[in-house]
Amino acid sequence: PPSARPAPNAGLCWRCSAPNQIRTSGMDSENPNSGRPYRECTNRNCDSFNGFADHRGLDPNHRHCECGIPSRIVARRNRNARGKRELFYRCANGTCGARLGDVRGPSGRVLEFTDAQIDKMVDAGQI
Repeated sequence: PPSARPAPNAGLCWRCSAPNQIRTSGMDSENPNSGRPYRECTNRNCDSFNGFADHRGLDPNHRHCECGIPSRIVARRNRNARGKRELFYRCANGTCGARLGDVRGPSGRVLEFTDAQIDKMVDAGQI
């Protein structure tokens, strides 16, 4: 998947201003974010997840977060009650920690996706 290229570095934790370290999420066939690089605070008292460190889910047309930059779309790790996954917007670089809500369709309903649909979006770098 397109997750190999690192995204612009957001070097400091948005919660405590300690440096971030780049880690890689564990390999898990049930997790659409498996194997992705991410930022984690080095302060053991904070230990905050500070966003993914790749280009997946980025689009200049996404709504802007509190940093003033376009957000990224991320798949929820867990399935909903109907066995589908939902997507949400969050800060692209993890510098403000903003969660900007669920991805919704024209009717305003939260969109739901099958695992096959999620896999295609991951392969295309959309999420």
